[in-house]
Amino acid sequence: MEVDEKVEVKGDEKEVEEEEEEEEKEEEEEEEEEEEEEEELEVDEKMEVKGEEKEEEEEEEEEEEEEEEEAEGWAI
Repeated sequence: MEVDEKVEVKGDEKEVEEEEEEEEKEEEEEEEEEEEEEEELEVDEKMEVKGEEKEEEEEEEEEEEEEEEEAEGWAI
C-alpha cells in the first residue's frame, strides 16, 4: 500500500509541475504578444509622424513655390 501511495503522490506532483510549466509558457507567450503589439504601435506612430512631417514639408514647398511665382509675376 505504501508504494502505491508514493506513486500516486509522485504522479500528482508531476501533474502539478506540468500544469505550472504550461501556465508559465502561456504567460510568456502573452508577454511576447503584448511586446509585439507595443512594437507595432510604436512603428505605426513613427510612420504617422513621418507622414505628417512629409505633408508639412510638401505644404511648405508649395507655399514657397507660390511665393516665388508671385514674386516673378511682380518682377515682370
